[in-house]
Amino acid sequence: MSKSRKAVKYIFLAFLAVLVIILAVNFIIDFVVHDRKWACEQNFETTLPEKLHEDYYASTGPSFHGDGIHYSVYSPKKEIPSDFFADFSDGCNPEYKEEILSWLDEINAPSENRPDFENPCRVKLIQKYENKLYLLYDQTANKFYVIQWTQ
Repeated sequence: MSKSRKAVKYIFLAFLAVLVIILAVNFIIDFVVHDRKWACEQNFETTLPEKLHEDYYASTGPSFHGDGIHYSVYSPKKEIPSDFFADFSDGCNPEYKEEILSWLDEINAPSENRPDFENPCRVKLIQKYENKLYLLYDQTANKFYVIQWTQ
């Protein structure tokens, strides 16, 4: 084999190795470092409280663009600052409740992982284009619910 063919072969192998490394790093960043909380914050340009422990997660399943319903139930590890709730409304609008319950039905979320709308709660709806994000905090159960619908 000539020296030029060997050089081309080594350059091609080096290029292939760099490509594999870039793809592996990208996978690690997207699926290990960045969690659903991060994705929610990026998609809706909002910041969720710190120190949340995810107790439950359900979705309509994987999709190319991440569309569908994504539902998380969190337990705060520390008290959520009151200023976080500055633009939340007290109580849940009946339209919100109906829409949230229909989405939870669609993903078959069990009753023990659903918000109790009889408890005092604070809620906020964020809309970006046709996508919706509900943030709901159950004050009695001390649970933080994130319900995301994207298309």
